Amino acid sequence: SGNFQTMIPRELFDKINEFLKEYGYTKVELIQVGYEELLARHDTDFAKLKDGYDDFFESELEQMKKK
Repeated sequence: SGNFQTMIPRELFDKINEFLKEYGYTKVELIQVGYEELLARHDTDFAKLKDGYDDFFESELEQMKKK
């Protein structure tokens, strides 16, 4: 267990809390989903797995053509 010891502007804090309450999400879910989304931006295999996508991205096809 741990925490990030970080602060955000009150207005953003309030908006996030309102959103979480309205849709029934927890702060832990927010962090986990946010982390996974950022990870998917940097890890093509994870992005495919996350989205259920089993085809190649254009950048991968270009790399294969070069080989």
